[in-house]
Amino acid sequence: MKRQTKDRTVQTSTLVETENETKKTTRTEKVYIAQEPEYIKLYLDTLLTFKELPKNMSPLLWELLKLMSFADPTKKHGGQLIQVTGFIKKEIAEQLNIKVNTIEHGLIKLKKSGIIKQLGSGVYQANPHMFGRGEWLDIKTIRATFDFNAQTVMADIEGSDPE
Repeated sequence: MKRQTKDRTVQTSTLVETENETKKTTRTEKVYIAQEPEYIKLYLDTLLTFKELPKNMSPLLWELLKLMSFADPTKKHGGQLIQVTGFIKKEIAEQLNIKVNTIEHGLIKLKKSGIIKQLGSGVYQANPHMFGRGEWLDIKTIRATFDFNAQTVMADIEGSDPE
């Protein structure tokens, strides 16, 4: 297995000028940067099958993920938010040639499966263990903890699931 950190040497130089002379000081330090872990491409329909959801939900999930914001651990909920307003639902419904009601049922199924988490009315968060958008260190910060025995996902990020 590969190391999860990368060694990098950083040099900083400072130039100090006085009346009679100019001094240059150089400081060298080794820093360790977390690297993105190795990954394998996972197709949405495969994920849906794994979660025992119909494959025909793949286009809806794709449209939702295209709306996802970047991971941002400085935000209360960590980013990776998907805002689904009535207007957005209508646009997606027209694009996919489905009913808005189908989108609403799809959102419920995606929540129950742990693929997304509802944070508020019309605001969802993509599970950061399944999807990531942004810098790896930001995504890593907001990742969830899984309990495979209980088949649950407990997010490390703050939030509540209204309903």
